[in-house]
Amino acid sequence: MTTLIADTIADTAQGRLRGSIKDGVHRFLGVAYGGATAQERHLMAPPPDLSARGRNKRRSDKPALVGGLTAT
Repeated sequence: MTTLIADTIADTAQGRLRGSIKDGVHRFLGVAYGGATAQERHLMAPPPDLSARGRNKRRSDKPALVGGLTAT
């Protein structure tokens, strides 16, 4: 089976997302769904993720830890 990887761009309300097409599947990796819900925002709906504005350049196939998680 031949694997072809190509770039693709999606325009969203929050900006442009760069992704890839692999085996006919459009992939947008590392897209944050909302802002932080730590401390005073615990158990509340997440605020919009403003850091995603512009073009998303995350391209890794590996899992990524997003946010500022710390042990307490």
